[in-house]
Amino acid sequence: MLQRMEMQMETYSDVTFQDREVTVDGIKFIRCLFERCKLTYAAAGPVGMEGCGFSECTWNFEGPAADTLAFIRSMGLSLEPSERHKWAAMVLGEAAPPTAG
Repeated sequence: MLQRMEMQMETYSDVTFQDREVTVDGIKFIRCLFERCKLTYAAAGPVGMEGCGFSECTWNFEGPAADTLAFIRSMGLSLEPSERHKWAAMVLGEAAPPTAG
């Protein structure tokens, strides 16, 4: 079913988005560049990002996406890069690697 949903997705390839608000739900981006954009994700549909670059962008999470982030935080899990292995391990059902310190 996921393959069928991906085929129906709007697709942008090799596009540069500058100084824009971009809602990413239901869109596949291939080798796109986002510069100074406000990207919004609400988990309202699948998203594809392949080989994209981001410069000075911000993310806004709404609806179910915001709820998921709130849930992760409520579990005491950080979204900081140095801590992501903990929640990634939880999602994958694997033991988190030990942390130094």
